[in-house]
Amino acid sequence: MAEYLAGEIGARSVFATHYHELNALADQLTNVANAQVLVEETGSELRFLHQVVGGGASRSYGIEAARLAGVPAAVVLRARQVLSRIEANSHVGLGVAA
Repeated sequence: MAEYLAGEIGARSVFATHYHELNALADQLTNVANAQVLVEETGSELRFLHQVVGGGASRSYGIEAARLAGVPAAVVLRARQVLSRIEANSHVGLGVAA
């Protein structure tokens, strides 16, 4: 979807994701840029710094944000398991020519 919107029709869009495949679009398409919110990590604790900087995030904080919001521990654990499986099996190639 992002590849089509940026490459074929040049639409202005915002995606919230950590997926490295989407982050890589900025290297291939001149009209794509990545930004992230800075996070301070101390052990298992996170603090969102409310600062936006250029570049894609190196990892997902969605599950941690859910945990901080009070999502039950069993749901957070299951989400971590699913995310690990997705990341381990991610082999999406981009068909966009630079």
